Amino acid sequence: MASLTIEKLRHQIVAAPIKLSPFAQAHKWKMDVFMLAYNPSPAAFHYIRKYHSNILDLLTGSMASNPSSIAYFEEHPDEMEYVIPNIISNPMLSAKVLEMLLPNNTMPYFYQRLSANPSNAAVDHLLANPERIMWVEFCTNSNSRAVAFLRKNPSKINYSYLSTNTNSSAIRMLAADPAQIDFDQFSMNSNPLAFKLLMEYPEQINYNNLAFNTNPAALAYLFENAILEYPYPFGLNWRILSGNPAAISYLEANPEKVVFPKFWENPAIFEMDYQSIFDERLPELLDQLMMVSLHPDRIDRLVKMGFTSKEIAANL
Repeated sequence: MASLTIEKLRHQIVAAPIKLSPFAQAHKWKMDVFMLAYNPSPAAFHYIRKYHSNILDLLTGSMASNPSSIAYFEEHPDEMEYVIPNIISNPMLSAKVLEMLLPNNTMPYFYQRLSANPSNAAVDHLLANPERIMWVEFCTNSNSRAVAFLRKNPSKINYSYLSTNTNSSAIRMLAADPAQIDFDQFSMNSNPLAFKLLMEYPEQINYNNLAFNTNPAALAYLFENAILEYPYPFGLNWRILSGNPAAISYLEANPEKVVFPKFWENPAIFEMDYQSIFDERLPELLDQLMMVSLHPDRIDRLVKMGFTSKEIAANL
């Protein structure tokens, strides 16, 4: 039996039926599909492909950085020309797409974005060509091999950028030398170890940046400790919160605060469409059930147990 890889599992998940959450559906009339194209959720890519015909126009924008768009570009390489910056930032960048992009791409932004990309394809290329690494951006790269390479090159580390790195090994590097932490940047770091460390320096918290933090514990702390009667940086920045998936319950409880253009970038606006899954898979499940229940071996066993044909039929 073929092994089930993470890539195959991810494909099965994103290909499953999805729908807007009840809150998002209730405000669908406010939807801006071009803002939805910025949504990093794979579900956003499939939603737009299903319900909007102008996918090619959207692909020229931020949708090219959506994880699910890589498979599209592998089949449509001629459409990559105008979206190279976003493709290079795509966290699911594949070796196939990168190989197609490498020739004739010598612009500074190319390796700046590639250096920050945690995909295995990007890191493979960078570690094979370390002279191409843009070290400032590389400090944000959360790929474990990228962080290990940073450890081997401590003189190249920019601690302000490292403070945003969500890799646990990067957090431990910062914990070993807390004087180097840029707490403005660190307030956005969603790693639970980062939040635990941040709690040791509460006076250093940047509340505005904490609104970017997708760690539920960080959001709970923000709502408990922000000065609610003041705007950011001491209070709640509802524009940032509107795009934060960890803030979805707060947004639903405060609809008048939601900044809806930003809201459509929130990955949490989607949920599994279990009814569609049931409707699509019920016929197959019924067929399988009938094959098992009516298998000759099973009928034969029931007869030997003393059941009559009428009793067997009545209990199928």
